[in-house]
Amino acid sequence: MNSEGSLPDGWAETTVGQVIELNPKNEEADDTRSGFISMSNLGTRFHDVPQFEERPWGDVKKGYTHFKSGDVLLAKITPCFENGKSGIPADLPNGIGAGSTEFFVCRPHAMTIHPQLLLAFFQTERFLRDGEVNMSGSVGHKRVPKDFLIEQRLPLPPLPEQIRIADKLDTLLARVEAGRERLERVPKLVKQFRQAVLSAAVSGELTREWRGGADHKWVTGPIGSFGAAILGRQRSPKYHEGANMRPYLRVQNVFEDFIDINDVMEMVFDDKDFRTYKLEHGDILLNEGQSPHLLGRPAMFRNEVKDACFTNTLIRFRSGPNITPQFALYTFRHYMHSGVFRGEGAITTNIAHLGLGRFTSLQMSVPPLDEQAEIVHRVEALFAIADRLEARYQAALTSFDRLTPALLAKAFRGELVPQDPSDEPASVLLERIQTQRAQEGTGVKKGRKPKATAPTEGDSPKRRGRPPKAEAEGVDASEPKRRGRPPKARADGASVPQASSMEDAIRLLQERGQQRAEGTRQVSLFSEEVTS
Repeated sequence: MNSEGSLPDGWAETTVGQVIELNPKNEEADDTRSGFISMSNLGTRFHDVPQFEERPWGDVKKGYTHFKSGDVLLAKITPCFENGKSGIPADLPNGIGAGSTEFFVCRPHAMTIHPQLLLAFFQTERFLRDGEVNMSGSVGHKRVPKDFLIEQRLPLPPLPEQIRIADKLDTLLARVEAGRERLERVPKLVKQFRQAVLSAAVSGELTREWRGGADHKWVTGPIGSFGAAILGRQRSPKYHEGANMRPYLRVQNVFEDFIDINDVMEMVFDDKDFRTYKLEHGDILLNEGQSPHLLGRPAMFRNEVKDACFTNTLIRFRSGPNITPQFALYTFRHYMHSGVFRGEGAITTNIAHLGLGRFTSLQMSVPPLDEQAEIVHRVEALFAIADRLEARYQAALTSFDRLTPALLAKAFRGELVPQDPSDEPASVLLERIQTQRAQEGTGVKKGRKPKATAPTEGDSPKRRGRPPKAEAEGVDASEPKRRGRPPKARADGASVPQASSMEDAIRLLQERGQQRAEGTRQVSLFSEEVTS
């Protein structure tokens, strides 16, 4: 640790604004090909490279943010910021692009900060949490202020260590994301497993061994022959208030094998209607009107709501003496997943209706009661395995969700890769950029360029603004005036050489690391001279 005890040796604390150029502009011909990136193209993971559409520069240069390959894009509007939308465009046509005005475009200063390290910082939990707290604007249109971004404190490692951190993050987070992708296949596999179990249950394959290998001799007939099915009562304004207000279930309450009681409503059911529409334990409720793939979604009522009735958005099936409610439920779940209900439904716009008549006319096969009991026992045992798999999946997913934030936090504590005492300290990088800025302040300001005309003999250039001080005051007019702190003098008298780009710096750092490993002479980071 350094003397402050808060940063590793060689690190320095700075601000984001000190190491980037924010929202730079590109100047290109209108017919130049460029890449266009919308907010939907920006990812949320470290390795997500934004996709782009190729467009002429003249079509996108106005009304959009400008960027180049290697810039870091950061979403600033809710909820995109909170979701961690950020990324580094790569391989843009002619290296230029434009995109959403809801992007912050951060162009890292050459030889100061690695783009991937800056991207990693933007994806840390602390940065996202603090940015969310500091958002301003109306609900639904809150944005991260520019001042928050540029004033955000940033722990800056030495440039060689930045390369090592970026390389390590690239490797580790690639493994995390690959593991997550494999893990995310589990829900689909579990769903397929459940559907296969239901198919085997209602076809007789699940109990073939129990029957001694013989084919089943089940009774086949219309659903209506195995129980009583009715539609619920229609809602009406006249039932919204009065005596005998009772709870009722509707399609929004009935999910697959689950009754949601968080939004149960009430309306009037007089004694006669109450006797007709009152639900009893074991009744099967099915969605009569629903999206086609969810048509007939069934659940068993298990007295979740006392004295509950139901509306005509649901069909109630009450089992007869030859079929158990649980076997009926398994059959209806299979019919939903296999498309039997969807094939019988009548589709209007994007809603399908099963219809009571079509439902009760569907054929189903029903085994003897003892075999139904065996089927229920086996299905419950297999579904218990699926439940355990889902629980393990959720636990593993929670662990994966913690991995990336933990690795990023570790990177910015200096614990991800070892420090190298021979690395040039980050403070030197910051001093160099401050010197560069001070020197750039003496250059020609942006504006209209003067016409390039050759002066005639004896002419002197016209001066604008305040005239220079007289040479009598001891000022050498040939020497340009410098602003800011002068650069530190080097012992050998040589000026500080600079790499032309971050890409050059990365290449030189990699060469230096390879030569160090081979025990050869090192390449200087900031010039082509070879040091022993």
